[in-house]
Amino acid sequence: MPAFLAPGLWSLVVSAGLTFSYDAGVRVEGRAEQIRPPVGENTTTQVLEVEPGLGLLGVSPTLRLEAGYAPRLTRVGGDGPDSDTWLQRAWAMVRWHASPRWQLRARLAATAGTVDLFRVATAPSQPGEPPPVGQAAPVATTLDYQRFELVLGADGTFGRHFDFRGDVALMREGGASASEREVLPLQQGAAVRGDLAWRVTGRTSLAGVFSAVITHYYDVSIATADPGVSVKRSWSNSMGRAEAFWRYALTPRARARVGVGAVLVDGGAPGASPPGLKPFGEAALEGETAPGWPRFSGGLLAAAAPIEDRLSGTITQRAEARAWGAWSPVEHWSLGASALGARVMDGPTEREAFVAGDVWVAVAVRDYFATTLGGRWTTQWPAQVTGRAELPLSRWVVYVSFHAAHHSR
Repeated sequence: MPAFLAPGLWSLVVSAGLTFSYDAGVRVEGRAEQIRPPVGENTTTQVLEVEPGLGLLGVSPTLRLEAGYAPRLTRVGGDGPDSDTWLQRAWAMVRWHASPRWQLRARLAATAGTVDLFRVATAPSQPGEPPPVGQAAPVATTLDYQRFELVLGADGTFGRHFDFRGDVALMREGGASASEREVLPLQQGAAVRGDLAWRVTGRTSLAGVFSAVITHYYDVSIATADPGVSVKRSWSNSMGRAEAFWRYALTPRARARVGVGAVLVDGGAPGASPPGLKPFGEAALEGETAPGWPRFSGGLLAAAAPIEDRLSGTITQRAEARAWGAWSPVEHWSLGASALGARVMDGPTEREAFVAGDVWVAVAVRDYFATTLGGRWTTQWPAQVTGRAELPLSRWVVYVSFHAAHHSR
């Protein structure tokens, strides 16, 4: 930061009357993983992860500042060669209450280092988004990865019954080197999204969601008719969405959501379908019990939408179903499970599918220490290229995790 800006920035912080605090913690996780390929020997590895983290928070009646840094060291041993890798993550966010009804926000995040694509692929969906954000199916590999993202947004209300949320985002991600980009191509994109909700009654709301995304892929390897020969191509994909949602509170603690819409898709990848409309649909039910113990929360979701396959730069229609639940018999104990299944409905990877699930039990000591024991599994069926069912690829994980934290507040 230029030196001449420091006095002005400090004056802004002081004039805002910010109160500062911090959170510090460390997570240590050990896990055993086994990959079961369609043919060949199983591969078993033992992984130790250590992830310290530091977060800073400044709060005033009109301004909120956040910043954090969380490096992750991963040591891998087992059937293959031992290795040590790092993943660096940092972020900063500012939220300004410009008026009693409106607030502006900005968030900048950066990730660089070695990442597990299997874990990226099964990240959970956000309400109203295609399921889930990620490639069409998991890939069992790690690679040197980089991602940079800037999001600017505004939230506000109109009158007594209308809520608005808008975002503008810029993104750049991909493999960190030319060899890594053979797996995850370099891509950069821009997105704009607006969500206008009308609170019809105390239990019912209607919402319209409009968004547009454009993503450019650089030097993607495309196979040719000659075995082992590929060429490099670059192109852009764009999608424009118009969606409508109905949300209804069945009880004070149970909610239903139904969404329908259309997506205008223009894919630039070689062999892509001509520009046209694809359907979007989503139905969800979620809820929790009243405060106290025991406590239960959970939900169901089914959705279909076009998504971008980040590995190939293509757009495909995908359907998925999810179920999740958590139960806490007493204050510091909890256990939960989730499951999902997804299938690609069209395009070059049509009939590619995967199922995944996890189960865990956790015990916490106030807000300072927690232990989690659990397991995860994923099974992927590739697209059928021989006219018969292909053999699946599976991954199984058992882990134990310890998390300690200190809060200055």
